Amino acid sequence: GAAIAAGDLNLDGRDELLVGDPGAIVSGAGRAGAVHVFENDGTGWRRTGALFDASPASGARMGTAVAVAPVRGRPEPFVGAAGSSEVFVFYCSGLEGDKPLADDPMNPGHRLDGRCLGQ
Repeated sequence: GAAIAAGDLNLDGRDELLVGDPGAIVSGAGRAGAVHVFENDGTGWRRTGALFDASPASGARMGTAVAVAPVRGRPEPFVGAAGSSEVFVFYCSGLEGDKPLADDPMNPGHRLDGRCLGQ
């Protein structure tokens, strides 16, 4: 992995590990890049998902930088793509615990889908 970060993305009390993979092929686009998400189930780490650009570009190299930071009190993944000079914030990532239409446990009275950019 080119970059790593950790944070409790699904609010289960345990941090997930995010590993940047800027060489990943995504939807046929070479070196578009992605971030692999791993969880520790008590017996070891297992890959539980991936974050990637929905419209990947060859050479974007997403995953060259990875961080987790709070947005409205909730940990969110931030991912840099050095080849395209972009930074992605994965609201409503589809990862476990980040389900649209659910109540946001970090912000009473709000729903997680209120954070989704495309809805």
